[in-house]
Amino acid sequence: MQPVSVATLNAAANAVHDALGPGLSEVIYQTALAIDLRKRGCMVEAEVVIPIAYQETYVGFVRADLVVNQCTVVEVKAVAKITEAHMLQLENYMRWLPRNRMFQGGGGQGAVINFGKVVSVIGSVANPEAAAEGDEDGELTAEEDEGELAPPSAQHKAP
Repeated sequence: MQPVSVATLNAAANAVHDALGPGLSEVIYQTALAIDLRKRGCMVEAEVVIPIAYQETYVGFVRADLVVNQCTVVEVKAVAKITEAHMLQLENYMRWLPRNRMFQGGGGQGAVINFGKVVSVIGSVANPEAAAEGDEDGELTAEEDEGELAPPSAQHKAP
């Protein structure tokens, strides 16, 4: 499947934010975002379990909020500001997901979508295999990816 475009993510996030406004819990935004993305023709999986192994032994799991079109990890937040910790969380999900059932082609991407007072979509390619082919820090720009996730990509003021 094709990665979801930044335009689609922005449109869906803005539609959810316009309808619900700020101040709700992340799970509400996550559910609404999944509904909107599905209506836009995307394949969306919620709470995707990602097993973690240490020295080839299972040690636990994490859950990605959403995986869109089997290649875009979306982490949903409802905070005042996205921090480095949020981006590291996304990077870790993307680091481990390719070792499991997704990203068979090795070129996944991800985004943190924050439903604060202002909705923002911050995209990053954190898959180490994909980062080796992109620029050094693993982020794609709009020119490199022609409409796919480009950091920071959108800010939308609350009504």
